Amino acid sequence: MTKFDDPKYNDEDAKGKTELVDLMQKVVSLLGNFADLQMQELGPPPKEIMSELAPGMELDSDGLPVAPGGEQCNVM
Repeated sequence: MTKFDDPKYNDEDAKGKTELVDLMQKVVSLLGNFADLQMQELGPPPKEIMSELAPGMELDSDGLPVAPGGEQCNVM
């Protein structure tokens, strides 16, 4: 964030603030997407963790919750 070190930077400049906020939102979005992809590559959480989060919930062979009635919930 060398932008703050720039002698021309002014906290009162609305356009400059907007540009910084937009840039920070893009960075956060990119980092969030990257983290989501990494988590997806790791697969579902271990059954032990899922059973602690939802005690008594039936889990399938992948450790994912089974919907009432025995049907697997498919979002994709």
